[in-house]
Amino acid sequence: KWYQDRLQEILPVEYQHLVFALPETVSELARHNGPLIYGLLFAAASQALLHVARTWTPLQVDTGFIAVLHTWGQELFLHVHAHILWPAGGLSLDGTSWRSLPPGFCLPKGWLRDEFRERFLDGLQRAYDRGELVLRDRHGYLLAPAAFARWMAGLRTCYWNLHAEPVDVGREDLTRAEAARRTLGYLA
Repeated sequence: KWYQDRLQEILPVEYQHLVFALPETVSELARHNGPLIYGLLFAAASQALLHVARTWTPLQVDTGFIAVLHTWGQELFLHVHAHILWPAGGLSLDGTSWRSLPPGFCLPKGWLRDEFRERFLDGLQRAYDRGELVLRDRHGYLLAPAAFARWMAGLRTCYWNLHAEPVDVGREDLTRAEAARRTLGYLA
């Protein structure tokens, strides 16, 4: 049903598949903080995508997307990430026309990754400051504010994985709509 409902939302445009992944140590926080971590993941990914699409000079659009949470990797280990099916464009800021990226182009991944990381970590810091973050087992030592500050500083400088590519890259036998449906089927 979810898949059938989302099919009705697919536009006749090029799509890109984005994956925003949390580092392993942050993914592990979801064991005791699932709703908090998942909420931060969706908020940070969506805010980053909306901000970059709106402010990146070659595009400057208001956009939308379909996002899906995955909590496990292909080998069934904890790996929290969000898949996003994005229409590679949006409405011009004045709302008068559709503006797309040229085929094969992606948003600036470095900027998008940095925006995502900073928004997620800012939200995580706020949750810690409010006492909402459950820290136990491997993360129990982070109850000490100095330890948490050092851990966060490391997360602000480490690599966060962001995958971005046109849907079904290399499948020239598929139409735009078929490629979007195929990726949406994977997400479902």
